[in-house]
Amino acid sequence: MAVVGTATLNVVPKFPGLSAAVRSELSKVDAKTPGAKAGSEYGSAMGGGLAKSGAVIGAFSAVTAKAMDAIASHVGAAVSRFDTLNNYPKVMQSLGYSAKDSEASIAKMSDRLQNLPTTLDTMTGTVSGLVAITRDLPRATDAGLALNDMLIASGSSQQLVNAAMEQFRQILSKGKPEMQDWRSLVTAAPGQMDQLAKSMLGPTASANDLYAALGGGKGNDPTISMDQLLDAIIRLDTEGGEGFASFREQAETAAGGVQTAAANTGNAITKGLSGTLEAIGRENISGAFDDAKGGINEFFAAVNSGVSKAMPAVES
Repeated sequence: MAVVGTATLNVVPKFPGLSAAVRSELSKVDAKTPGAKAGSEYGSAMGGGLAKSGAVIGAFSAVTAKAMDAIASHVGAAVSRFDTLNNYPKVMQSLGYSAKDSEASIAKMSDRLQNLPTTLDTMTGTVSGLVAITRDLPRATDAGLALNDMLIASGSSQQLVNAAMEQFRQILSKGKPEMQDWRSLVTAAPGQMDQLAKSMLGPTASANDLYAALGGGKGNDPTISMDQLLDAIIRLDTEGGEGFASFREQAETAAGGVQTAAANTGNAITKGLSGTLEAIGRENISGAFDDAKGGINEFFAAVNSGVSKAMPAVES
């Protein structure tokens, strides 16, 4: 078998002036926060003895490796968040909503999700679906966050929460619930759906009664509108009801578990990396990849040309 040739490609995108800019910005940071001071004092106290045994070097190496692995595993999510932060306001403006409302919507979602396992990408998808029905971006944002709180409050997995949020969007789109849609909501948040029913229909009402009141089931005419349902969820998210805390408080309490805490840590890494990308700048990042793309295209053009010229000899 003939060997046409070998080649090695080393593509290193360059960011002109980036190193100097990063050093300049880092020099402005005051690292002497209470936590930094405590860490410094603790490290100084223990450093002498541990350094002699080599424990510091080994521990630092292990921790650093774990930290770098964690950061690397969230790069894709950080890029997705970075694009969401930049693209969502543009998409909303293209649909006719003001720049002020669009920016306020993404800022509110980003702020509210800090202590919850829901990602910003998931939340913007929900709000985008709701705004297509409500035609009101601020209200759709409040409704999406309230619905998320209501479902998170139950302690259900994020996968189950996401499925229930999609079913709720379909209920709004249809104008009344179908049994499959309603069952998904009740399965995801049985206690909160019961609280919602009692707040709208009285202390003896259940989720099944609310289903019928919304026009679900055969022969049931709606006595409660979808607008009223949305208003009730938004109100309970901030105010709570008789005998129970707000959905927001319930969600923050339910999100205190170890598994959720781990997800929140991952979201924090994603948010931090996204902030780094923001600091570098979309134009600088895009320019670097454009430069790299040009070099790659030129390289493969030369390789393919060489292969084409060599093929007659290979075939013979």
